[in-house]
Amino acid sequence: MRTVKVSNVSLGAFEQAIKEFFSFSGEIEHVEMHSGNEGSQIAYVVFKDPKGGRDSSSSFGALSSYLLSSSFFNFPCT
Repeated sequence: MRTVKVSNVSLGAFEQAIKEFFSFSGEIEHVEMHSGNEGSQIAYVVFKDPKGGRDSSSSFGALSSYLLSSSFFNFPCT
């Protein structure tokens, strides 16, 4: 999987912050930000290597406490 969908991203979050957050999983090709509902955005993080997407998804448990306390996310990622 090369692309990871991140839901419920705070309206205050910027593309660069999303890139930095997910860069631990591998080199990112690009990030696409789209309107979610009236209080959030959706980010699509596209990795250069499919391993990056798999690694970021499998590491979600370790990141969940950070995501809950982060100002970038309104709710945990899906």
